[in-house]
Amino acid sequence: MYIPRYADKSAISVSDDTLKTVNRAFYASFIAGDWYYKGAKAGHNGVNAYIQIPEKLDLKVEIQEKYLREAICPKAENIALWNQLRHINLSVHIYTSNKNKTVSAKCENPWQTKTAPQLVANT
Repeated sequence: MYIPRYADKSAISVSDDTLKTVNRAFYASFIAGDWYYKGAKAGHNGVNAYIQIPEKLDLKVEIQEKYLREAICPKAENIALWNQLRHINLSVHIYTSNKNKTVSAKCENPWQTKTAPQLVANT
């Protein structure tokens, strides 16, 4: 049995509205093309967003992770998304046919950086 400690981030629950906000942010990016957004799920480390790709990328895993962080993860300017996530982690996963074999990257959450005061000011 898992007993969360006070202020344990893994004990933060993710609402259906938060998952819907994440889904809206990603679905809009993958309307056309060969990459298919397959939805977000709440996990013990935050929210996981899954993207199915037609075949493995011919790049080192480190390069794929960097690409996910820089090109696929939502930007800090997506204030509505980050204000809803706040201190919940967001990770992006790409896979070909098996979700258990993904390449993933944790997105930089502006609430966990020095830009957080700007987000609060715009809420």
